[in-house]
Amino acid sequence: EEEDESDTAAAHLREAAIAQMAELGLPRQWAELALRRTGGTNIEAAVHFCLERGGDMERLLAEDLERRGSGAILPTGRRRGFGVNSRADASNLIRQLVEMGFPRRWCAEALAACRNNVDEALTWILTNGERLSAEDEGAEEDEEDDE
Repeated sequence: EEEDESDTAAAHLREAAIAQMAELGLPRQWAELALRRTGGTNIEAAVHFCLERGGDMERLLAEDLERRGSGAILPTGRRRGFGVNSRADASNLIRQLVEMGFPRRWCAEALAACRNNVDEALTWILTNGERLSAEDEGAEEDEEDDE
């Protein structure tokens, strides 16, 4: 009976850690993997793990899924996905970038180019900003010509 209580307490701590990591914008799958790899409930270590391996997280998730068996089911009954797996998640990522002041089109293009990695998408926008801006100006001129 004590073991069941400690398992339940550990599950609650883990869920709380996942929720806190989600508030930081980290996908649930990343949080779960990072917590497993860092020993359980140390949020700081898990966030650090995600940030250090940002570009490799999808590959790590795929390897972890293979090791654990591809039929792993989440408690919600959904099969595990990689990265952003719903429109709500994708629009949340776009919103994060739009809130930084970038046009929605840029954000969507950056996330598509970076496989929904917000950190890489931000770098992509900063690297491609001049081109994107020139494209927007060209589109505005085309609209004016049509009138």
